[in-house]
Amino acid sequence: MSKSARRFTLRIALGVCALALLVYTAADQFSISRDEILSLFGAAVLMLLAIMLSAATVAALWVGLRRLLKRGD
Repeated sequence: MSKSARRFTLRIALGVCALALLVYTAADQFSISRDEILSLFGAAVLMLLAIMLSAATVAALWVGLRRLLKRGD
């Protein structure tokens, strides 16, 4: 593994740890229950999946239309 790849991996790991600590601290300070955090996390994951699915659909339609229009030439 190259030096830049190790540095990138380390920065990603530190970023994820910092985000987890931020969520834990905010939940602890504002007395948010674990169930509520898990439901919010689930909603965020579902929203992310919906966005990814819609982006893939738009990309597939775009590529399909380009191929269809090129075939007509």
